[in-house]
Amino acid sequence: MFFLCCLSSSAQKNAVISGKIVNDKDSPIEVATIYLMNSKDSSVEAYTISDKNGLFKLETKSGLQNGILKISAEDYLEFSDTIEKLTHNIDLGVIRLIKYDVELDEVIIKNEAPIRIRADTKSTGFRR
Repeated sequence: MFFLCCLSSSAQKNAVISGKIVNDKDSPIEVATIYLMNSKDSSVEAYTISDKNGLFKLETKSGLQNGILKISAEDYLEFSDTIEKLTHNIDLGVIRLIKYDVELDEVIIKNEAPIRIRADTKSTGFRR
């Protein structure tokens, strides 16, 4: 009986990291990727995606130390946060992702057609 009690108390419990992902206009971002990495070896501990309301719940083992939480979505800058010690559930609240805009001032494409001369060709290819 004592052995079973010790075994159940030493079993690792799960912790949940939750939150809501929105853009700068407070509109929810659907299908954002949320993942928790182990900072020691960059292995992914857990991952999920946000739902149509921008909500997510990431369930992982508690006890992780110095984990890195990353959130990415298409056309947005990546969000990153360090979780020093994951011992209980964490609600991150609302996380605003910043739109990734790339504006080019102008684009100039310069190219010259290559001249190719074959060794076996004696004519210029022009007819008079």
